Amino acid sequence: MNRSRFRWKKIGEVIGPGGKVIKNIIATTGAQVDVEDDGTVAISGTDDEAVKKAVEWIKGLVREVQPGEIFEGEVKRILPFGAFVEFLPGKEGMVHVSKMSTEFVNDPNDIVKIGQMVKVRVAEIDDQGRINLSMLFGEDADKPKTPRPMGTAPVSGGTYQPRTPSEHPLAMQFRRERGRTSGSSSDWRTRGASSRPARPGFSKDRKPRY
Repeated sequence: MNRSRFRWKKIGEVIGPGGKVIKNIIATTGAQVDVEDDGTVAISGTDDEAVKKAVEWIKGLVREVQPGEIFEGEVKRILPFGAFVEFLPGKEGMVHVSKMSTEFVNDPNDIVKIGQMVKVRVAEIDDQGRINLSMLFGEDADKPKTPRPMGTAPVSGGTYQPRTPSEHPLAMQFRRERGRTSGSSSDWRTRGASSRPARPGFSKDRKPRY
């Protein structure tokens, strides 16, 4: 039987909430992982490869990454604002849409897919220890982003098309309200002032009521 012993300060990251992380390591690798009272992690197993995999997994969990480091990671989750990439075993960081391309990105799914391997750079680590990643390198990382085109509206596929004045939400709402008041097939502006809908509180034969 092979056995490895390590001691780390960040033992909580190895155990995880309710033992979730350590249970996942055991189930995935097939190695036995035990945490002793003094913080020592004992890894054992009959398969050398299983023990090695568990050791590398745990080292990745407790490793303190630094801004500027580059990794090859797997896209695990995609959200409207970016994608989460596992760049070390059990350790994820987020790539914001603004860090995926020098061009404007409407939908992260246009750039990455679940399970895709991508090259990422550690951009920063915030005060809460969250790791922000970037898919931009070298000169691209410093280039200004292409702004969202003015007067355009997103359509499927992440492309854009011009929005005419009649397509403006306020214009469409006005047409709907006008249809409720005077009928969708008529327009008081073309029928003369006498057909104009009365304002609330006013009457043709009497003074306004307040």
